[in-house]
Amino acid sequence: MAASTSTASLNGQRPSKGVHLRNIPSDMTELELLHFCMPYGKLVNYLMLKGKNQAFVEYEEEQGAQILVTMSSACPVAIRDRTIFCQFSTHQELKTDKRLRGSGFSMNNSENERRMERSQTC
Repeated sequence: MAASTSTASLNGQRPSKGVHLRNIPSDMTELELLHFCMPYGKLVNYLMLKGKNQAFVEYEEEQGAQILVTMSSACPVAIRDRTIFCQFSTHQELKTDKRLRGSGFSMNNSENERRMERSQTC
């Protein structure tokens, strides 16, 4: 993970548990957002700003956010012909009423490692 942190620092981003997603489709559903973000770690909160084509997600651990930001930078993903841009949020924690307690929106570390290995072939 040291490479992820140094890469983020080089880009002027300070790692956090929060990720800001830009250029999401205006018709993207909350479920699609969660399915897009959950492979990288356990999500605890999210906020969608559909009118601005943006979203914020908060991971339980900073590592999940680091993986998402690193992966999306290395292998950009397009949903409905819109490339999603991910960067660390300037906020460590989201203040909303959509806490995902006990939601099961997570993958274990071995799944995260497999996803990272696949991304290196991108």
